[in-house]
Amino acid sequence: MNWSRSLVLMRQNWHLLMADPAPIVLLTAMPLVMMTFLQGTGRAVLHAAGYPDASGAELVVPGMAVMFSFFGVGFIGTAFFSEHGWGTWDRLRASRAGTIEIVLGKILPSALLMFGQLVLLFAIGIGVFGMKVSGSVAGMIVMMLTCVVLLVAFSMLLTAVLKTANQLMAVVNLAAMVLAGIGGALAPVEVLPGWAQAIAPASPAYWMLKGFRAVILERGGLDATIVPAAMTLAFAAGMVVIAVWRFSVTDEKVWDN
Repeated sequence: MNWSRSLVLMRQNWHLLMADPAPIVLLTAMPLVMMTFLQGTGRAVLHAAGYPDASGAELVVPGMAVMFSFFGVGFIGTAFFSEHGWGTWDRLRASRAGTIEIVLGKILPSALLMFGQLVLLFAIGIGVFGMKVSGSVAGMIVMMLTCVVLLVAFSMLLTAVLKTANQLMAVVNLAAMVLAGIGGALAPVEVLPGWAQAIAPASPAYWMLKGFRAVILERGGLDATIVPAAMTLAFAAGMVVIAVWRFSVTDEKVWDN
């Protein structure tokens, strides 16, 4: 393992991400727009649930941050699929960089971007939307890092099993809405239909939001994130196992965007 080769690839992929920042800006602006529209609803829900001092941001900020972070999964997949479309994947394989070095060079720039987006959205939630964090700020950061690990694992799973870039984006969009919706990003799990409440724990977004709300709404300390973080990492571990099993550097991918 040679970190210098991974760093070269990381710099290259970071420049590629920054060359067209429009998707990044859009995925940061859209949750802010949704927060603006949904904050009043969130306030009413939280007041009815026994949080009279809540601004509503305590519900909608983590919900929108988690949901739109799932849309960002496509950045990592695109980093792999585009190499096939440009005809440069075989050149990477023929270079001195090993498979692990290539993979790390591809995923780490997007992982840093995902973490930065979460930090920015929560900071705006506090500074602009009046979100009050009643518990551990360290716990909130732990949950952000855990979310990024899950998202990277999910990205690698999709990259390993899907064949075309169009398939990737279709699955990412569907998964973002379904996993986040069932997990409670759009409305608390308690107000979802009975069937949705029953399957909610099968979504990693459920555990992400459970951890965030424990420290934001319920005055939880760092220890309150142990179970949600562990469950989120368990999902990530399962995804990594499948990704490693299915991923092959010789697989043909189609960049058909």
